[in-house]
Amino acid sequence: MAVIENEKASRFPDAELKARAAWHYYVEGLTQERISEILGVGRIKVHRILSAAREEGVVQFRIRDSVVEC
Repeated sequence: MAVIENEKASRFPDAELKARAAWHYYVEGLTQERISEILGVGRIKVHRILSAAREEGVVQFRIRDSVVEC
């Protein structure tokens, strides 16, 4: 896992903040709590940022294999 320095959310435009939070969460596997520490915002704010990132298409999921009833 990469060493992450403290990033303050106020330094980033909204779109970049969503991308950074999504990267930390989905690629690096960090918890929302850890992301909140890194970005300097509350955990609930991280949850909202991640939700907005999904809704706005910043984060997209693709399942390549055919899925039988789940």
